[in-house]
Amino acid sequence: MASTLAANGGMRLTFCGGLAAALVMAGGAAIAGNAFGENPPLVDAQDFVRTFCATCHTKRTQHVRCQRCHTEHGDSTFADLDLADVASERETWEKVVVKLRAGLMPPLDAHRPDPATADRFRHWLSGELDRVAREQPDPGPSPVFRRLNRNEYQNAVRDLLHVDIDAAHFLPADDSSHGFDNMAGTLRISPLLMERYLAAAKAVSRLVVGSTEAFDSRTYHIGTEAERRIRSGDPGPGAEGGTQISHYFPRDGDYEITVTLEPINRPGARRTTPVLVDRLLELAVDGDQVGTFTVPKPDREIREPPRFRVRARVSAGEHDVAARFYKTPLNLVDGLLEPLVNERGEGDIAGASGSVPRLNTLAVEGPFQAGGPGDTPSRRALFLCNPGSATEEAGCAETILAALARRAFRGMATEAESQSLLRAYDEARNRGYSFDGGIGYAVRRLLVSPHFLFRVEADMGSERTAVLASRLSFFLWSSIPDEPLLAAAEQGRLDTPDEIEAQVRRMLADPRAWALTSNFASQWLELRSLAFYRPTAPLSFHYDEALRDALQAETELFFDHVLRRDRPATELLTARYTFLNKRLADHYGIAGVQHPDLRRTELPDENPRGGLLGHGSLLAITSHPDRTSPVLRGKWVLANLLGTPPPPPPPDVPDLEGGKPGTKAPTLREQLKRHRDHPACANCHNLIDPAGFALENFDAIGRWRQRDDSWNPIDSTAVLPDGTVVRNAEELKQALVQKPERFATTIVERLLTYALGRGLEPYDGPAVRKIVSAAADDDYRIQSLIIGVTQSYPFGMRRTSPPGEDAIRDTARHAAEPVRDTGAD
Repeated sequence: MASTLAANGGMRLTFCGGLAAALVMAGGAAIAGNAFGENPPLVDAQDFVRTFCATCHTKRTQHVRCQRCHTEHGDSTFADLDLADVASERETWEKVVVKLRAGLMPPLDAHRPDPATADRFRHWLSGELDRVAREQPDPGPSPVFRRLNRNEYQNAVRDLLHVDIDAAHFLPADDSSHGFDNMAGTLRISPLLMERYLAAAKAVSRLVVGSTEAFDSRTYHIGTEAERRIRSGDPGPGAEGGTQISHYFPRDGDYEITVTLEPINRPGARRTTPVLVDRLLELAVDGDQVGTFTVPKPDREIREPPRFRVRARVSAGEHDVAARFYKTPLNLVDGLLEPLVNERGEGDIAGASGSVPRLNTLAVEGPFQAGGPGDTPSRRALFLCNPGSATEEAGCAETILAALARRAFRGMATEAESQSLLRAYDEARNRGYSFDGGIGYAVRRLLVSPHFLFRVEADMGSERTAVLASRLSFFLWSSIPDEPLLAAAEQGRLDTPDEIEAQVRRMLADPRAWALTSNFASQWLELRSLAFYRPTAPLSFHYDEALRDALQAETELFFDHVLRRDRPATELLTARYTFLNKRLADHYGIAGVQHPDLRRTELPDENPRGGLLGHGSLLAITSHPDRTSPVLRGKWVLANLLGTPPPPPPPDVPDLEGGKPGTKAPTLREQLKRHRDHPACANCHNLIDPAGFALENFDAIGRWRQRDDSWNPIDSTAVLPDGTVVRNAEELKQALVQKPERFATTIVERLLTYALGRGLEPYDGPAVRKIVSAAADDDYRIQSLIIGVTQSYPFGMRRTSPPGEDAIRDTARHAAEPVRDTGAD
């Protein structure tokens, strides 16, 4: 039964059933309650502010060293603030809570309270802010239309039509905001982008139905990030290297597979180890050999890329195409070496890999002499019926397109939209298309429908649970809901927290949950930056594509492991295991690893690699091409682990100065002291630099070292902003998890930002605290945090009208409706 609550200021909220009561009534008490003991009297809170805050945060006394932060974050003055009315300045007080939680304020050189006193005031202030949130609830803005980003489009096509496309082949990359590329405010659409969607729809529809017009020509550039498809499967006895790609063949027929190698000793290239013996190049489809070629050792400079081509009969559907190198005669003694890896050094530096020819491109073209469309997963999923006569075609088409519309439009297909697909089918048939061609034409129409390209969250009455199902699937899978989730929405079962938890745990066990790793974690941790990291010499001599791929895979597999096994979030920082192959283990100096694929490996005692802060991927992206950067690493820790990003640097920051000729080179700590000694720079650098100093034993590509590049001993001692003294990376990790709610809060903030598709605002703070508090009872396990996000007030509710700028600050002026409400208003 629906019920209505009138909050202060006239805000009207509509709730439905048990979940609504959990969200506001019972949940509100949990938010407002003080889980840390009795609240201090208001007078004590006022005394705390006067004693520890107002001394600096007044208009008359703003230190020179604080002006930079004041400029970036606004003047936080306390003289006119009333703690008895925190609602009037929620934004300021939420900032105070964040600074106190991270231990950033007051500064170390100021009069600081003892930790217990600071925590007691923070808990009291949080409780007051949570009380205001209960009385003036606001789920925040929720756009009616939100375009699918490129990854979501690719995954939706995969799950709807059972064809795995590379959306980057059709669509440009999306802009990012708040650290993610699925933010509603940046996902705009232009006429040019619409043309790309039309082209993609045409190509995809032909692939799906196996159109006679589906002639495909695709070239994979092996050395590029966008199209490299390196896998770790068994290459066969004696295979020394190569690559393997997954390619979709639209129809049965003959296809040409062409491989080109890199030119040898081309002008400007760094000479590598010569190819000492002939090599055998094998081309294979699904492991079956379709052609072999001899690659002779070069006896002269070859500037044109060697090219090898074979034509083979391939059935329709997705197949693995591999190009593999062998010694001649076959080397059956050494067994498996690095499988299916095309090692390539940055700047054409590959070390010993120059002894094996290097692939440049692999192209697939066809079909020639095409046969039928074949029995592909796409056709089996699409053609739910096959008309036996012309009189059965219309009914069969209606059945196919109705089922397709239900999935494609996430259970929110309108009658008009469904009829538009039938009209597209009829139009194609009237133009002479076959039955299959008519269905393909309707699929093309569907793929450019606003109800497919956009997530529509208008006021749709009884379909609100379908909106929640869509939110869940795009959050966890970056894709459309599957049948069990759609059925739960249609049956009204998503109206309870228990059902939501059950659905979330089911979805996280699905392989599609890899999207949380590849889309959420890779952007939260800035792992995507690794594709653009190019170290300079001499570091580049030790850095190649095989290493870069292993570094990225290590972090991805590690996060996925913690997620799927529902480990505590703190294990991301303290784990005593990682994922290694031989290439990466050799880079880290860890003995005993011989396998070519990445596997979970227990770390030796006293090894500093445990957790994210020991991953070479993250250590590299927080370095400069020629050296480490305590500033970049410290900034990364503050922003991504503590949730307190520092302000951007001023435009006139000078470069670090090295030593004078004939003198000993100064350490980075000594060079950065110039910034810390400057009054205008000290406040930020005293916050940023310490965490970076603690990681100085790792060089710019993640190797452990005891001395820097100038042979100076590494000093990794640092004093963190909260006063904690750490002597190395291991002690830094322990300091970061000493208060696990800090790290858990950061993860929840990033998860909620990613799930909502918008940046968080002060009114979201109470929801974040509620999620973290509930997860504390479960040791802050990662799935508990995710479930808390999906059961949270902002995730399950939406405003009925878009707020203006003033409305965001005065939430009581706007009504809100629950996504889950299936009753009448």
